[in-house]
Amino acid sequence: MLFKKITIVSLCIVLSLCTTACRKTDGNLSSNYSNVSIVTDVYNEGEIDTGSENTTASEITQGSEISNTSSDNTPSTKEEVTVNMKEKYGFNTLKSVEYYCVKDIPYGDAEYEITAILTDTGSNIGYMGDISCKTKGVTVDGKKVTIPYDYKINNKSITLTATHRPSGVSIDFNITFDTWEMIFEDEFNGTELNTDVWNVWDSADWQYFYSPDSMFLDGNGHLINRVSILETPDSEFGYTRKSGAITTKDKYEHTYGYFEISMKPHRTNGMMGAFWIMAGDMGDKDAANDNSSVNGAEIDVVETLYNTKIPSHAVHWDGYTNTKSYGGTGKLQPIPEVFDGNFHTFAVRWTPDEYVFLVDGKVTARTEAEGGCNQPGYMLISTHFNEDWVGKVTMQPGEHTDMIVDYVRVYKNSSDPK
Repeated sequence: MLFKKITIVSLCIVLSLCTTACRKTDGNLSSNYSNVSIVTDVYNEGEIDTGSENTTASEITQGSEISNTSSDNTPSTKEEVTVNMKEKYGFNTLKSVEYYCVKDIPYGDAEYEITAILTDTGSNIGYMGDISCKTKGVTVDGKKVTIPYDYKINNKSITLTATHRPSGVSIDFNITFDTWEMIFEDEFNGTELNTDVWNVWDSADWQYFYSPDSMFLDGNGHLINRVSILETPDSEFGYTRKSGAITTKDKYEHTYGYFEISMKPHRTNGMMGAFWIMAGDMGDKDAANDNSSVNGAEIDVVETLYNTKIPSHAVHWDGYTNTKSYGGTGKLQPIPEVFDGNFHTFAVRWTPDEYVFLVDGKVTARTEAEGGCNQPGYMLISTHFNEDWVGKVTMQPGEHTDMIVDYVRVYKNSSDPK
């Protein structure tokens, strides 16, 4: 009899507990969210917290349901919780991703930086966004994406994913690659300079002379730019130094692109071995003084300054009477040692928007320089003396120094204006 009483009491307690649980799960679950559905298993007296700031992506989804399975296979009651994305995060969806090209050169890896992850409300949630890519070999470091050269030349674009960390909402986006075409190359083969392309300067200055015999080919695929200190001053002009310069003026001129030289710089003080571009009206006496490089610019791809042990890049505009400038060694990023007796590359990526300078394929400086010049420019290779800037000449009479050029190349880019 006692056993029957105990059994009846136990059944009553169980029924009472079940009734309590049903009342909890049948109740209206309040939430501050809408638009996003959550389906949650509810067990016995378990509570559901939908207001936590730590709600994970697996708990909040757009247009899908999530079903949780109990570890003890206990049948569950499913409740739908709506999450208001706009109220919670300030937006409903991700709409687009913006980026800019940090570096893209004809023969190397390309680098891009993600600048914004935009929502349907126009806000930028980039600071809470992660970038990822499933393509093998692509490197993502924060917002910086590096595309291997081998992938870039075999594909037109690449797909990446931007994900908003708090909500898990993501969007796929594409980076489309530009293509390069070489349009000028001189490897300086043979024994005679190609005068169909190059002009050789022949002029005297108060302190030195641009002499044709200071620019010559060595027969081994190199252009030699020789600078000499004369043992006897010139009888007519009195100059004691001899240098050289060549230009493509009126023979080859181009607007925009990637201009590159490979060379071994001079390794002595007092002079600047240079590769540069003269574009538009920069050299005209009546050049516009409009604080803009659009009409004309001198683009110094490199001036090698041995006394500072680093090269210099510069852009000058508004003519030589009212010159404005960007450049100098103080604006350079850390660069490799270029006075080690080896060949190094110096280049500029000239676009309608900016000038990007590179040494050995690494970006070392960039500037808008009050607009990108939209006029054709011709190239120059030369060495100039400038003791006020690059130190006193240390060579003695009878001595010389050589700047050795391996090649000059120009590429055009598919994104550049025609």
